[in-house]
Amino acid sequence: MSSWRLQPPDVTCTVLADDETEFDVISRLKPWRAVNDAAAGPPARSFLLYIPQALCGSLFDAAAVASGPYWLQDGEQHRLPEDYPGLRMLLALHGFTGRPMQEIRKWRAAATSLNAVILAPEGSGSGGELGWNANDCCGEPVTNGVDDVDFATGVVEEALTQLQKGTRFKSAHVIATGFSNGGFLASLLGLMPAEKRPSWLVGIVPTGGYQYDVELYSGPNPLPLMMHHGGGDAVVRPGGCCAKTENASESNCVLDIGLKQQSCTSVQTAFDLWHRINGCTSPDISEDTEYSKERKIHKKDTPLAQSTVTCQKGGGCAESTVYCNWHDEGHAWGYQFAGSDMTRKWMEDVFSQAEEAAKAAAAQRRSDRGRYSFVAATISLLVLAAMLVFKKPRFCRRGKKRKSSEDLSIEDESDHITLVVA
Repeated sequence: MSSWRLQPPDVTCTVLADDETEFDVISRLKPWRAVNDAAAGPPARSFLLYIPQALCGSLFDAAAVASGPYWLQDGEQHRLPEDYPGLRMLLALHGFTGRPMQEIRKWRAAATSLNAVILAPEGSGSGGELGWNANDCCGEPVTNGVDDVDFATGVVEEALTQLQKGTRFKSAHVIATGFSNGGFLASLLGLMPAEKRPSWLVGIVPTGGYQYDVELYSGPNPLPLMMHHGGGDAVVRPGGCCAKTENASESNCVLDIGLKQQSCTSVQTAFDLWHRINGCTSPDISEDTEYSKERKIHKKDTPLAQSTVTCQKGGGCAESTVYCNWHDEGHAWGYQFAGSDMTRKWMEDVFSQAEEAAKAAAAQRRSDRGRYSFVAATISLLVLAAMLVFKKPRFCRRGKKRKSSEDLSIEDESDHITLVVA
């Protein structure tokens, strides 16, 4: 159970006015406070929670508590079925010096399409340099040993509990994504040991950041993965960041990224390690033609620039395993990401599979409960029958006294049956 306590703002879900857009709602978002006096790091943190308009009634409409959650489409309410399995959430982690609002704006359209909530936490640090302790990156959180894994998982767990309260959502599924420093943390969450990784985490989408320590890749269970990295990234280099050979006190990347590592782990090597985690059986990692194509990318300097992306997809994997190399891209996905739409399609598949698995598990539990109830009832009847058979008879009627210890003869003077036990 999480030790983080949440303090929601006065308004958690804002309904659109006639002349407003989703962006207007985003601009009015107020932070949730999270407090943990025993935290390894700042005891008071915050996050933004974006709830698509379609989900507002499901989560906060008092009538929905009685009648069940619903979503809105073309102004009409569509009730969720009784067995609707789960609430969807994107855990969106900003990059170093970034802010939660950047992630909200970046993933808003995808979340609206997915019918998913976005939880965007705020990192810690002074002087506006907010970041995360994700082992090899970045800034004060690493130096100060802030436990950002506990913070991220704790606030998600508490937020899910509050959002599900009083609704018909049977479970919750979360996909963690992050850029740069946030990508490092999203990767770290996915690489948590099997016994520690939260059951609600059903996939990760690290962009421009990943974990370098190869030892981390030996403990986790399979998990859907979609990695994105810029081929021209000069901040988090595709070849990896590590201590310089000629000077171990300096990293070959900025911000001392990867300084703890004596050798560099490339993004391709990290993907190969995930290939092994997810039990991919194909000897070769083939190109994924669904995602590999030229895409128009909006940039300030070149509004319709073209970028070629090549995606590799592991074959025969227990879980989806995809790595997309954006050949002409650098380290500039803090505010927008041209791959958000193709990633949304991948997320939809991951959420759907998790929900189908939740439905199947719930049906199995119901079946097991029915079987156990039948067995318990049968045993109870057998025990009752045995008690009736072996219990000594007791009589309240008049009868003659027992004549000897060898024979028992009870003779009722009325017209009742005589019982003789020898």
